[in-house]
Amino acid sequence: MSRCAKFVFLCTVAALLPRLVAAQVLMKLQIEHAQLVRYESVNAFISILNESPHQLTFGGKDGARLSFFIEHERDTSADRITQKPLAENVNIEPGTSLDILRDISRWYDLGPVGNYSIRAIIEWRGESYQSNRVRIDVVNGLPISSEKRTIWNEEEFVREFSLCYLAREGTERLFLSIDDKRAGISYGVFDLGGIIRLHPPVIRISREGNVRVLHQSGFGRYTLNKLEVTSDKVHFVDQSYIGEDGKPLNATEMPSLENPEAEFPPKKPEEPERKWWPFRRQSESE
Repeated sequence: MSRCAKFVFLCTVAALLPRLVAAQVLMKLQIEHAQLVRYESVNAFISILNESPHQLTFGGKDGARLSFFIEHERDTSADRITQKPLAENVNIEPGTSLDILRDISRWYDLGPVGNYSIRAIIEWRGESYQSNRVRIDVVNGLPISSEKRTIWNEEEFVREFSLCYLAREGTERLFLSIDDKRAGISYGVFDLGGIIRLHPPVIRISREGNVRVLHQSGFGRYTLNKLEVTSDKVHFVDQSYIGEDGKPLNATEMPSLENPEAEFPPKKPEEPERKWWPFRRQSESE
């Protein structure tokens, strides 16, 4: 082989070498929703394929490290709010893959509204591997109502309960945000399900921190969500479906949003229709 041919061969190998090294670990990133309400969980699904001859181990002094590179509005990077590892004591054998789910809002500040560009990054054995880029929009949602309540009659336990809705993935959905505005703390954003805005949703909050939210979610169907607020957390307790007569609906009785008349043919009432609402006071007669 001539010197010229050897030179061309070596240049070709040198050009391909970074690609061969990078191909040892492949990643695919997916975010559950492309549009999210501010402070809602940002669930990221990371699929990792180990094509190297070595076991890919996360954690430890010489182990791999998983992180995210997140740009906000193309000019600033999202701050990391905790140094807790995103993956630890996780092993991927050669030739195998693993799916990891992480709520990245627990590691990075995604509170400011706007557009975000997200990549997953693995640093291992002196190399850096990147996933595809995923874009999301963080929005405030369209407000419905908001009220402040004191829990357990203690002035330091003032929470603001806000309802908003967002058109996402073909349907309008109702969200409940619970915040301590004075301390700048969000205790959670809860997706309460699809909503039909024929009747405004109703929220009731007891002094003991029991929260009930009722909204119309279908033709002849209402959704009742139950939550419990403590001093430092919010627990989602239950979700149930109720008909216009106030009785629970089971799975076979669910009205269809696409074609409600197929399962529930409209019947002409023999008397004026009476609307049921579970939060009606005893003093309000039929």
